[in-house]
Amino acid sequence: MKTISALIVLITLLAVAKLLTSGKPPTESDRFTSLSDLPGGCAWSKAYGISADGTAVVGHSNSATGMEAFRWTKELGMVGLGFPQANAISADGSVVVGYQHIDKLAEPVRWMHHGGIIGLGSLPRAGNGEATGVSADGSVIVGRCASDLLEGDNSGLLWSKNDGVKFLHHLRDEVPRAEAWAVSANGAVVVGACEFERGRSEAFRFSTEGGMTRLGVLSGDYDSVAYAVSIDGSVIVGVSTCASVVHAFRWTEATGMVDLGTPPDGSCACMSSGVSADGSVIVGQCHGAAGFEAFIWDAVSGLRSVRQILVSEFDLGTQLRGWKLRAATGVSADGTVVVGYGVNPQGNQEAWLAFLGDEHRPVVLAADTRAVAVARSHK
Repeated sequence: MKTISALIVLITLLAVAKLLTSGKPPTESDRFTSLSDLPGGCAWSKAYGISADGTAVVGHSNSATGMEAFRWTKELGMVGLGFPQANAISADGSVVVGYQHIDKLAEPVRWMHHGGIIGLGSLPRAGNGEATGVSADGSVIVGRCASDLLEGDNSGLLWSKNDGVKFLHHLRDEVPRAEAWAVSANGAVVVGACEFERGRSEAFRFSTEGGMTRLGVLSGDYDSVAYAVSIDGSVIVGVSTCASVVHAFRWTEATGMVDLGTPPDGSCACMSSGVSADGSVIVGQCHGAAGFEAFIWDAVSGLRSVRQILVSEFDLGTQLRGWKLRAATGVSADGTVVVGYGVNPQGNQEAWLAFLGDEHRPVVLAADTRAVAVARSHK
């Protein structure tokens, strides 16, 4: 299982490396792409997930039928999927997960490129549910649902091809109230937040082999939530809070939970929501005097504004005039393609995609050298 996962990871990342090191240099229009919105509704879209190679994006938008999930590619543009919201996408972009409405309740759903919409079903006395994360090959999906068995509180869900949808049973033995937000590439590690103590949530890392690991909170904080996990489950990112103070964190077993700090613009609150395959690049949003701003982080440069990189590194000031890039929600496996949402020059919320790499020198990291290292970590 681990060997197969390693080969999938290696092939995917090497494909990305080849893409970044061949062909003509990216044009100005390739650097920043506004994803538009679905036809029929008011102009509004929001992106949540991105495929490993950065070519497919999912989220939701207003359409003629109301709020609808979309899948975007450069070739096809934004295509509606027929259910309200998409939260995550598999590594190759062929599987999308989110929720659909069934009898006035939300049901976790899986969309397949060659299979259409497939409801994942529900559990006895379970209420609204949604799928929030998916493994690299789409065979394992995680999420959450409200259950009468838990007095209306959320419980983490796990779906697999062999077992269907079920509660994270081992998780429930230790703490019944939980939300699962993401899963590692091979489906072995689940992250999210649990209510270990009444009224207080804490980020967790869970696997069938290692059980439950409480990730704690940053010094002085009260709550934490894990939103994303690296390809092998070793790096986890999320947010740690205390009242109105919000900190983006990066967690590893060796370092524990580490505050990513704040960018030089004076922002006082940050949260991380996406991470690259090897955990070296993190994206999210910060809040300062100018409002919310999309950021990207790496160990060398720290937190930086995505917009500022596009303007200073690639001279896109004219193209981005009037744009406010409010949040970065996902990043490609190699850390060079970022997806998010913001406010366009017309004042409407719109999803966007930014390419921060270079054919000879990616701004963040070199995919071809990272691919082998990531694959080796699965052995």
